[in-house]
Amino acid sequence: WSPAASLLLLANKPEQKGFSVLDVRCGSQEIQELSPVGDFPLVNPSPSWAPEGERVALNSRAGTMEVVDFRARPAKVTSIATGNNGFYCWDCAWSPDGRWVAGLSYARSGTWQVAGIDTATPDGVIRPLTPSQDVQIASVTWANAPWLLFTTQNGQGLGPSYASRVDALPTTDRVGFPDNARLSPTGDWVAFVGECGGTRTVRVCL
Repeated sequence: WSPAASLLLLANKPEQKGFSVLDVRCGSQEIQELSPVGDFPLVNPSPSWAPEGERVALNSRAGTMEVVDFRARPAKVTSIATGNNGFYCWDCAWSPDGRWVAGLSYARSGTWQVAGIDTATPDGVIRPLTPSQDVQIASVTWANAPWLLFTTQNGQGLGPSYASRVDALPTTDRVGFPDNARLSPTGDWVAFVGECGGTRTVRVCL
């Protein structure tokens, strides 16, 4: 289900490709069959809904992202090539204003950063949102307008988490946290267990 609109995505069988949409926004059931641009076997589609609930980002064939806009009738499908940017979005994070679809970028060997699809551009330009680093990014959360939070991982499991300020690009403002950091639902607070408040005493820090 869309989190904010009466839209339900139904994945078709792989051989049928595409998906169906049950739309009850007008008070009656309307079914749309969508076959996005090009060959479209759903590869772990992981639908990620925009905050307003009327756009959704889907993974399709390797190296392609589909953004479906249900504000248009019939729905408009934009196919975005992601392979050249090393962009991955199994669990996309939309910006609170609905402009960006953020994911992981592995553009160069051993180098990771958070990148975003700019849905305000006609073809969905992909831009870096954070500086590159040599630690693998595991997930991205974007619950607060100026800041996004991303976790990292290594061979032993989760690594440090970082908050990056992204209201002015390119960003250089970054704050680090231990791997146990957790973001509040509103994105206003980060809680972690560690040393804080100018003391070496381990405590819950906010």
